[in-house]
Amino acid sequence: MTEPAALRDILVVELGHRIAAGLAGSLLAQAGADVFVVEPGNGTGIVDKWDQRALAVAGKLSFGSASTVADRTLLRELVAKADVLIVSDLDPEWQKEMISPRVDQIVCHISAFGSTGPLVGETDSDLLIQATAGVIDVTGMPEEAPTPVGLPVSEVSAGLYAASAITAALRFRDIGGGGQCVEVSLYDCAVNAQATFLPSYFSGKTPKRAGNRHAMCAPWNCYQAKDRWILVCSATNDQWLRLCEVMQRPDLAADPALNMLADRLAKCDEVDVAVQEWVGARTFAECVDALGSVGLACGPIVPVDALASEPNLAHREFVRSLTDLDGKPVSIPASPFHATPPLGQTPKRIPMPGEDMAAVEDKLRNHRAPRGNETAQIPAAPLAGIRVLEIGQYTTAPLAARHLATLGAEVLKIEPPQGESSRYWPPHKNGQGYFFTLSNSDKESVMIDLDTNAGCEDFRALLRRADVFVENTKPGSLTRRGFGPVDLEKINPRLIYCAISGFGYRSAYPNRPAFDTVVQAMSGVMDLTRSNDVPVKAGISVADIIGGQFALLGILLALKNRDATGRGAFIDLAMQEACAWSTQFSWSKGARAKTNYSILRCADAYVVADAPRDEVTGAVGNDTVRSSADEVVGRLNAAGLPARRVLNVAEVATAPQLDDRQLILWRSDRDGADWPLLGSPMRLSKTPPSVKVAIGKLGGGNAVAAALIGGASLDKKKEKANV
Repeated sequence: MTEPAALRDILVVELGHRIAAGLAGSLLAQAGADVFVVEPGNGTGIVDKWDQRALAVAGKLSFGSASTVADRTLLRELVAKADVLIVSDLDPEWQKEMISPRVDQIVCHISAFGSTGPLVGETDSDLLIQATAGVIDVTGMPEEAPTPVGLPVSEVSAGLYAASAITAALRFRDIGGGGQCVEVSLYDCAVNAQATFLPSYFSGKTPKRAGNRHAMCAPWNCYQAKDRWILVCSATNDQWLRLCEVMQRPDLAADPALNMLADRLAKCDEVDVAVQEWVGARTFAECVDALGSVGLACGPIVPVDALASEPNLAHREFVRSLTDLDGKPVSIPASPFHATPPLGQTPKRIPMPGEDMAAVEDKLRNHRAPRGNETAQIPAAPLAGIRVLEIGQYTTAPLAARHLATLGAEVLKIEPPQGESSRYWPPHKNGQGYFFTLSNSDKESVMIDLDTNAGCEDFRALLRRADVFVENTKPGSLTRRGFGPVDLEKINPRLIYCAISGFGYRSAYPNRPAFDTVVQAMSGVMDLTRSNDVPVKAGISVADIIGGQFALLGILLALKNRDATGRGAFIDLAMQEACAWSTQFSWSKGARAKTNYSILRCADAYVVADAPRDEVTGAVGNDTVRSSADEVVGRLNAAGLPARRVLNVAEVATAPQLDDRQLILWRSDRDGADWPLLGSPMRLSKTPPSVKVAIGKLGGGNAVAAALIGGASLDKKKEKANV
């Protein structure tokens, strides 16, 4: 198989202990870069990437620990030669000694809170970041204590955003822009993940955790069949009607009190009783067959130690094995990128510490940083001049396209005549949902009816003028309209086509739909996230977000590859694989237990401590309900035990750190209405991602699209829709 070429001849040095730094380095290595990882000297005292060395170094080149004067000199030379430096949690004096960036070098700093704000310099673990960003508060059962997500979700997110930002910066360097500094903070990434819960806050409410329910959809829950649990998800009025038909409940379908999504949310207890009654009378297999026959999303809770045998992951050969230093096999994830041409490769070896020192000498002799085009006009942003078409629903494709827009791309969001499904999710303002607006900033809405010949011709004309097409429709639906991978290559051979789905284009479950919760269940996330030992979904949309981040990175890598080869790409991205990739730290039987933390109920809030219960009890006792959360945190910190108050979403939205980092920005749509939007978690010093405008009315960008294809037909369709 051909190896990935997007980052071929790129030299990366990875320094520091953060899991996010290790993941960013791994992703760049899988994309073809030579990544030298410096082995640890003294640890940082936090849960870091070296807890599982095999995962931290697989597919990379091992430098050693730089413990001698000669090795430090050699490392300093390697750092000076590198195209990219990934830096996290370094001793300031050591960093000052080692790093003096060149004008064409990319230096990526990964930290807990970034370089500004009142929490700058704090080295919180992922667990404490989850508390400070409200992630813990929205996870768990409503009547029980809040629950941490059972994987290092902010580290995973930061690693993915760092790899994307580095790739964008490299592309900017290629076109003559030179090097720059990149900054990614775990806190910024975790706040960006709150798009599901912030709408409630913006409408004047304080969001609450909902267990396995959804904050904006119903029915959406975990139900008990005769033999096992099953997740059932419904997000639209049409899906509700199909569910009623399957359940043979025409009375529910006809009930005006359950007619609209907001109505079902208000009566979610009543709705859940009806669904549980139907599910409880059947086996899991009977439920899957019945629901699947009408295109409704459902699935089982898969234990993390059974991922290798899960039918779709096995079909896509996702869980692989390498030999560790002790001669024993260790499970590692394959690259989630299934792409033509290849964008990611599975690591082939686990190096011994310092095994690749000889390769350092070779790189110092032979590596030459690629030279940018010095005669070209330098654009203002890494993706200036790139046109993106998106057919996106909910989160994954919209998230990828939103970030492409902040990096300078022109994004046209293609919507059907009735609008994208989440456009009308409550809560609303001026008839448009806050969630939809948060998810679709800096895009033009283009209304096209792909159920008509004229609509397909308009879309085909736009594809000929596009650089990227990203979508998360049900697999096969576009192929039936003449827009499958083979068709698109004929229409535009330079097109980057990224298809995102629950289980992939090449799947053991062809045509099977999926939502975030189903994917969380079937990728091990719910098995790792438990409330009183009951599996529970992460409150934030982990599967959707990670799937969208992988799409963003894949598109950026494919664009960089196209710059060199002129060739387009097809990316087959399965959310299940992307989400299972994030659970890799729990695959090893020797992995650190996820119960080495404590949740304490205090008089005014909960506190999470990054320490076992016996240590916490020794510091503050068992009776904390009479003390304030801040008092308990102070006593724990004084005892040397890291702890944070668990903030709710309203507290996060008004926190000084969020305000300083400009993570919520107020921008107008083209009609002048003000909307809250999410700031970018990627910071690039020369080409900062820019959030400029809120998406407007359905079809508001039809005139722009009509001008591109040389006719007024699209504009007329918009006018007809608005009558």
